Amino acid sequence: MTETTDVLDNLSKLVPLCLVILFWLHHFYIRYSLSRYEEMKKFKNWHDLPRESVIQNKEATLNSIIDSERKKVAYSLAITVIFSLCAVFCLFYIL
Repeated sequence: MTETTDVLDNLSKLVPLCLVILFWLHHFYIRYSLSRYEEMKKFKNWHDLPRESVIQNKEATLNSIIDSERKKVAYSLAITVIFSLCAVFCLFYIL
């Protein structure tokens, strides 16, 4: 019985760390996609835009995509930092 509780205790310590790592990986993926769109704007690679998004003005479409990606990066960073702080709190103070 004590072996089971030891395993669950170790698992409960690893779950917050794994979740934080996943949140950070997701944040870096979103930052990568933002940099890809900014590079597309810099070199004017309009042919790389998704077809359904190119309706009228390609530059305006790309600017709106970049603005939305910047918002996603900002929200992702905020959520990731909050979850990181929660995981540190759980590891050192609760568990």
